[in-house]
Amino acid sequence: MADKTRCLLCARITTAKYYSTHKEQVLKSVRQYRITNKEAMDKYYQSYRAARKESMRQYNRVYREKNKARHKDTRLKKLYGITIEQRKALLKEQGGLCAICKKPQRLIIDHDHADGHVRQLLCDMCNTGLGCFNDSQQLLEAAVRYLRKHSQLRLVG
Repeated sequence: MADKTRCLLCARITTAKYYSTHKEQVLKSVRQYRITNKEAMDKYYQSYRAARKESMRQYNRVYREKNKARHKDTRLKKLYGITIEQRKALLKEQGGLCAICKKPQRLIIDHDHADGHVRQLLCDMCNTGLGCFNDSQQLLEAAVRYLRKHSQLRLVG
């Protein structure tokens, strides 16, 4: 029975030779089965993951640690169009400090939402602040005028 396998989806016993010679046909039928039996498949995968929750978590932890640099590089490239080396160059150029507040915080990539252009590295507070003002220079200038007005009122009053 070494050359026979049991299909995970329908529990039918078939030979490995059949799978290897009819690969396209098998894949097509599996896809069709998954489409027509979506609820059953969801239930199966849910119970599969629940039964193996801790071992899957451990496997994923080890995999992420082993492939950290590759996935980080892929993520940076996908989201911002830059590599780890380019990010490190930005960090070095800024001396490890936020481009706005000049504090040595954990820095994240600031980019223009209109065209995706990477600007510099900012701490979370400064990046969030810009985002709250929708990157609008007019709103930021109005906020500066507001702060100046109220700081002068405090000195006078």
